[in-house]
Amino acid sequence: MLVPFYTFFLSPHEFGLVNQIIALHSIYILILSFSLNETIAKGIMEDKSEGKKVIRMNIVLLNLSLVAFGALVLLIFKDWFYNNLLEGADDNLIYCSLIIVATTPIFFIYQKYLRMTGEPMHFAKTMIGFILLQVFFSVFYLYYLRLGPLGYMLAMGSVSSIFGIYSYAKLAVLRKEYISLSEMKKHLIYSLKLVPHSISGWGMNGFTNYSLGKLGNLASVGILNAVNIVGVLINVFSKAILDALQPWIYQQLKENDKDYSVIKYIVTLLCSLMVILGIFIILFDEIFLKIALDEKYYHGIKYAPLLVLNSVILAMGSMTVYVIYYFDKKVKFVSISTITGAIINIVLGYYLIKNYEIIGAIVGLVLANLAITIIKSAISSKIIKLSYNMYDLYAIITAVAIVSYLTPEFKIITNVIALVYLGIRCLLLIKKMNHEQQ
Repeated sequence: MLVPFYTFFLSPHEFGLVNQIIALHSIYILILSFSLNETIAKGIMEDKSEGKKVIRMNIVLLNLSLVAFGALVLLIFKDWFYNNLLEGADDNLIYCSLIIVATTPIFFIYQKYLRMTGEPMHFAKTMIGFILLQVFFSVFYLYYLRLGPLGYMLAMGSVSSIFGIYSYAKLAVLRKEYISLSEMKKHLIYSLKLVPHSISGWGMNGFTNYSLGKLGNLASVGILNAVNIVGVLINVFSKAILDALQPWIYQQLKENDKDYSVIKYIVTLLCSLMVILGIFIILFDEIFLKIALDEKYYHGIKYAPLLVLNSVILAMGSMTVYVIYYFDKKVKFVSISTITGAIINIVLGYYLIKNYEIIGAIVGLVLANLAITIIKSAISSKIIKLSYNMYDLYAIITAVAIVSYLTPEFKIITNVIALVYLGIRCLLLIKKMNHEQQ
């Protein structure tokens, strides 16, 4: 939401610098989060107690231990972890980053807790409050104080601190009898299976931002992240759907151990919806970006269709993954898929970014996310013993994005044909689902 505001006050070089810092501190956040947000989701589904106090207390204690130790290590070895890896970042920017690293993980956990306990209004109010404060601090630091990149980081750090403290206050249960070493051990074992997935996930966008700044230039990082607002639109819609989808899928798997056809149809329909949304955004991307961005970013608009393609493929993979999360013995496959994608992105990305900069970075991301999505879908399909049959969806969004990038004069006709096909496909799928459910 704030990208247009940031791009007005920050040059591509400055916007690239803060995004490179974010790319670096995001890997630290993922490590210190230790996938405890997914652990609390799984624990809540298994915990029959009304208050869920045991799992809350033990997750909070694990989080506090990890964050305290991790933040101390980062502070002691600050010069190595930050200064040697970044160019142009002063100590003030780094200290802001450390605050964000220390306070973000618990907010991830609290968000997941609210979703899994069925408190959508509380979740919505929390997120709206987060957004409004982010807007307030951004205006204050960037517009009134004119602090540039430091203002960007201060805005993030201020909001992260407030909601980190708020999350601790809401989750912590200060009663000794709720502390259980066996409970913590169980959470750690489950988390360990997902940690490689979280860390490898950084090998996607995080590595791309960081390496693009190192092998290319910081202005390229700024342009990529500014134009990727079109991809963020996909992420916003998919996240809203996924927030509701995870508890629903867990409930379906818990109550019905034989017929999972309803999961197949709903997931396939939602993936179709993501492709339709992506095509609509590609159709109007140039108009939207020229309104949203400052003109110094306009020369990057041509990359928008490929960034939409990347976000749609990523969203499709996320729609199938919660089936895997539910089964302890299958969780390792999520990490395997992400590690595979991260290796593809790092190997291809290094060569492509070095030779082709922005377009190379995007191609590396698309190929890596496509590999991850196909692996996740195949494993999820195997678990429910039903095929999602989504290869035509991959082909359509890929064709539309490539045509729109290479031959924009054919964009309208290609997109319209694709939308007609998808509309018919969805209607037939709904009709088949209704017939089988009857």
